[in-house]
Amino acid sequence: MFVEEGHNCTFGANPVASDYLVADTTMAQQSEFVRYVCEHLAPLGQVSARSMFGGWGLYIDRQFCAIVHRDTLYLRVDDMTRPDFEAKGCGPFKPFSAKATILSYHEAPAEVFEDTAVMLVWGHKALDAALRGRNTKQRKPRKAPWHI
Repeated sequence: MFVEEGHNCTFGANPVASDYLVADTTMAQQSEFVRYVCEHLAPLGQVSARSMFGGWGLYIDRQFCAIVHRDTLYLRVDDMTRPDFEAKGCGPFKPFSAKATILSYHEAPAEVFEDTAVMLVWGHKALDAALRGRNTKQRKPRKAPWHI
């Protein structure tokens, strides 16, 4: 199922055109490119898109694993998958020329748009990188609550 709430959308495992709902059209609207990417990543899990910083953050099963900025898809990378992206000539996400490059997201290879199976392979790499990143972060211990 696909639900769009202005700036958010969700695709279930098997989106069907008749399941498309529009809840609010006053917020930022997704481009056809964002919808295309969400539809083609849907077999990997529940895909959602959230408007952020002039682009879109894409989540698969609540894992932030892709960015769409100016109709370019950037996928999450880590030390394990970065060489695959670099071998294809895919550079890192750099939203502002005067600021630092964001190395944890690289442009998707062109062939992901030519073959759905290839899109799923690279999407799975991004999801795996996001999951590995989540599991390696050190969590700060919670502060004890104040008692009066």
